[in-house]
This record gives sequence, C-alpha cells and structure tokens, in this order.
Amino acid sequence: MVVVEKYLKCLIVDDDADDILMVREMLEEHGSELGLMVHSVSSIDDFFVRLSQELFDLYLLDYRMEIGSGLELLKVLRQKSEDVPVIMLTGQGDQETVVEALRLGATDYVNKNRLNPEGLVHSIERACRLYSEAREKKELARQLTLQSEMLTGLSEAVSSLLRAPGHRGGIQNAIETMGKACGADGAILILHDSRKTGESGEWEIDSLWNSTEGGITFDQAKALISTASNRSETLRILERFWSGDLIQPLTEIPSFGYRNSILLPIRVQKSFWGVLVLGSDAAGFEWSAYRQSCLQTFAGSLGWELKRNHESFTLHELVEQTSGGTGEEFFEALVKNLSNSLSVQCAQVFELVERGLSQARLLKGWDGKAISKNEIIELRNSPAEEILCGMYSFYPEKVAELFPHETAFEKMDIESFAAVPFFDSAGKILGYLSVVSRFPLVDSERILSMLRMFGARAGAELERQRSEAKIRTMAYYDSLTELPNRVLLNDRLEVALRQACRNNSQVAVLYLDFDRFKSVNDNYGHLVGDLLLKEGARRLQECLRKGDTVSRLGGDEFVIVLPDIRDSGDIARLALKINAAIKAPFNLEPAEIKTSVSVGIAIFPRDGKDSVTLIKKADKALFNSKKSGRDSFSFSEPDHPEKSL
Repeated sequence: MVVVEKYLKCLIVDDDADDILMVREMLEEHGSELGLMVHSVSSIDDFFVRLSQELFDLYLLDYRMEIGSGLELLKVLRQKSEDVPVIMLTGQGDQETVVEALRLGATDYVNKNRLNPEGLVHSIERACRLYSEAREKKELARQLTLQSEMLTGLSEAVSSLLRAPGHRGGIQNAIETMGKACGADGAILILHDSRKTGESGEWEIDSLWNSTEGGITFDQAKALISTASNRSETLRILERFWSGDLIQPLTEIPSFGYRNSILLPIRVQKSFWGVLVLGSDAAGFEWSAYRQSCLQTFAGSLGWELKRNHESFTLHELVEQTSGGTGEEFFEALVKNLSNSLSVQCAQVFELVERGLSQARLLKGWDGKAISKNEIIELRNSPAEEILCGMYSFYPEKVAELFPHETAFEKMDIESFAAVPFFDSAGKILGYLSVVSRFPLVDSERILSMLRMFGARAGAELERQRSEAKIRTMAYYDSLTELPNRVLLNDRLEVALRQACRNNSQVAVLYLDFDRFKSVNDNYGHLVGDLLLKEGARRLQECLRKGDTVSRLGGDEFVIVLPDIRDSGDIARLALKINAAIKAPFNLEPAEIKTSVSVGIAIFPRDGKDSVTLIKKADKALFNSKKSGRDSFSFSEPDHPEKSL
C-alpha cells in the first residue's frame, strides 16, 4: 500500500447529498489509513468559492451534476494545477465517458453503481501515488535545473578568475558570478596575512559584492573584523578557521549582517589564505549540500588564484578547455588537458562500480595518442586502493616496483602515480581522477591540488548526469515493470514505420491484455496483481527478438511492436509463443496463478499508415479476441471482419 502523507484534504463535489454521504462513510470506515480530511460541496458556486480559497490535495468530482458537467469542473482544475489528483465519479460507466474524462486529465474514474470501499480506497491510493511520482519528477527537474545553473556559474566564475587581467578585478567578477549562481544577496572575501598589523590585526576585506544597493558596505564589513570590537564573535570564528579548528563550511552566522550566511575557508596546499562569506536575506533560503559542494570547489579555485603566478598559463588552459562542456565531452576535455597541463603520460577519470565494492569503470582516459573508456579495474592491491577509503593516493616514484603485478606500468615505463577521489553532494565517493608519469612527480602539492579541484568538478558533472538519467527513466519507462511507457512506445513505433517505408517492409502491432486480471486483484490483492504484471512483462520480453519493443500502457494492457515482419505466419507463431509463455503457471506468494492473454494484431501498411490507426485497429482486434472466448489472437483486416485464431 502507498504510504500517504497525513492530513490530505479531499473535496467531494456532488449535487446528490446521498452520494456524498455514501462516499464519506466509505472513506471514514475504510480509508482511515489514508489520513484524509474530507470536505464536500453540492453546488458549482460553492466549488468555485472553495477553489478561490485553496487548492485541495484530492478531488472527487461527480461526472454529471444537475447544474453542470463535472468535466467542465475538471477543465477548470487542470488550468489551476496539472498534477492534483482528480477522480471522476460516474453513474453511467460507458467507455466514451471514461475516455473523455481521462483525455481531459482525470487521474482515475469510479463507477458509482459498482462503488465499494476497497475499490474507492485503491483508486485514491493510486491517484496519490501518481501525484507523488509527478511531484518527485518535477522536484528532480528543479534540482537538475539548480545543479545546471550552479555548474554553469561555477565554470564561469573559475574562468573569470583565470581570464581577468587584474587580480582584484578577477576576484570581484568571480565572486559576483558565483554569488548570483547560488542565489546569494552578498559576498565578502576576508584575507589573512600574518605580516600585517593594525586596527584589523591580521585580517582585511579584499573584495565585496552586493546584489542590491542597500547591502553591507566596506566600512561595515571592516567593523566586523576590527580589533576595537573587543575580539568579536566574527574574529573568534575567523581565528578558528586560521588555526585549523574549523575545516568545513560554517553556516547560520547572523553576525555578518544577513539572515543566514555561509563561511568557506580558503586553503591552498597546507596554507590558510582567508574566508569567503556569502549571505542571503531570503526567508527559508537553504545552503544545500549541493550548493556547499559547488561553493567549496569555488573556494578552492579562489585560493589558487591567490597563488597562481608561475602556474597561470597551464591552469588557464585547463579550465578554459573544460568549462563549457558536459557529459562525455567534458570528461574527454578534462583528461586531455589535465595530461597536457601536468606533463604526464596519462590522465584518467573513473567511476566506482555500484555492484562491485572494489571495482571502478574508466569513464575517459588519454595517453597522449588515443581516448580509452569502459575498462573495469580492480582497486584492491592497486595504487588506487586508498580511494576506497576516501583518501588520495600518491606514489611520487618507483610505483612499478611497488606494484609488480600492474604489468601495464612496466610496459609503459611508468615511474609515478597520483589519484584523488571525488564525491557527490552528500559526501558519497563517486570515483577518482588519476595521472601517471614516466618521471617522478616532484611537485606533489600542485598536482594533488589540481586533481582535487577538477575532481570536484568531475564529481559534480557525474552527479548531474545521474540525476538527468533518473528523470529520463521516469519520463519514458513504466515504474512497475520498467518497460517503455506510452511516450517511448510512440517514438519507437514512429521510427519503425519510417524504416518500413524506406525498406518496403511490414510492421506488426500487437495489443494484448491478461484475461480475467481483475479476478486476480479481487481474489489475491493488488500486490499479487502487480507481481503478476512484473513477471508477465519479463516473460513477454523473453519471447521477442532484439529490436522488438514491448511496452506497458497501463493496468494489464501491453503493446508489442515488431519491425521487419515477413508475413502473418511470423506473427501468428509469436502470438502462440506468447500465449504459451503466459499460460505457464505463475508461482506467486501466496498462490499459484494461472492465466492467459488475448491479443489483437494490426499490420503496417495493410491496416494503417500511422501509429494511431494501427494501435486503434489492434485494440479493436483485441476486443474480438475477448469476444470469441479469450486466450486467442485476432488479426485486423481492412474491409473484412477480424479473424480469430
């Protein structure tokens, strides 16, 4: 059963008081676990009054009211919200009514003439589950947009640091770019210099940025770190950073003049350079883990800008070449330019393999001649074993002697190795960035710092890719069976039809559903029904060729697309194979289920020239199979009654 959030507000819209009472009693007696607060209105006017006041979490709309159509109210609700669950209550039950309601955006429909508590509760659970999935998809999309904006801001800010001709101008532009990207209202860069004395002691305000004219001024910022302020809270915090007592970002510091602030230490190698303060005055603003991760990366870049004199050219080249790309383009640019910048034999970026606790997969590698990828390696007893503990690995010389079983090192005459792990915004290890060289790695601090900097960028990009892949899966695949959904089905069918037109070949569309599936749900419950659908989907896939598509439309309805079919005999043999596969008993706890499928078949170009017509003809042929006794298949033929076999 779907776990539903407590106190969901439900509005029943029906002009029949008896029907309202009946639905209320069912929900109060059998739906208490849903946590519903049930309200009702019996007129259109009352409905619009409530709609102007608030949007409920769930609506139960009567299809045909004496004073107006429930479909009109459904249209109004869909203009207000695309996702809010709406269940139509109909006393007619004809197919046209159901199709029209679903077309206009109803989440589900319930026939009042056959209304029962279990069915109503199940319909509400399903509607809430779909609503929850839609909200999750939107939230993932929002997070992906935020991550994309942060990554763009991070790349632009780092590029600004390295492109700006003047030190102060570069810092100022970069802070402003990063501040805007993370939604801050202002930023202060406070540097530490042990050689300086005076009113501000060892601290000074280097740069200041405000999103509005009314932000904190230089004088106000200086007052925060003045020794005349009797060793203020601000100074105590800064000195804890300088002493190494505070390493991670520190948030919620009201003394910097913002509603909430974050302080990021700037460290280069083993030296502490200062603190970057970003603040927001927005109520409810959150310095999320992802924001902090990107800001920490930026703080690292800031530190390198303060110390980059003799390395500026190579670092500039590396950032310039990797700042604009995403996906494989980014990883390829990263390893190529990292290898060139550090003058090493090879640069590689790996991701840890989820199913293998000590394995990693090569995303991209560059040896100066060619790109490599997808190799799986074992990290145990390798130079990169420390990565598994979240630690860097550094062997400045004689790495081939220390790891004689690494035959590639000896073949390539490798002398040294360095690797740094990278993480997601939650702190989980995603992979690592590594370099190998034929010469000793003498500048360990520079090499490891650059690997950390660009490893963090690689981690952010890999996390973005995974979020994007999750959204893509939700958009194109059924969550229960993991089969293609209606959207992906239509895409693949259109591709198959275009190829068939070019090759003068045929495409078959099979529309099928499980016979008497409702009785399985009624007798054994929806959990067993879902298990039957999942196992049935697996069996259907096993019956198909490579290149065929089986998709789930919803409920127990599936559609199969068979491109490049020679004749109807091929289709008939497949239909018989499918029937045999499904008729084999399903061993599902707590019972053994026996069922069958009915299949309707349409063929391109004989039965139609487009996907809509073919699916419609196959659906009609399925109806004939059901009518002829189920456990059969029917071909749709133009100008002739469908034939059942």
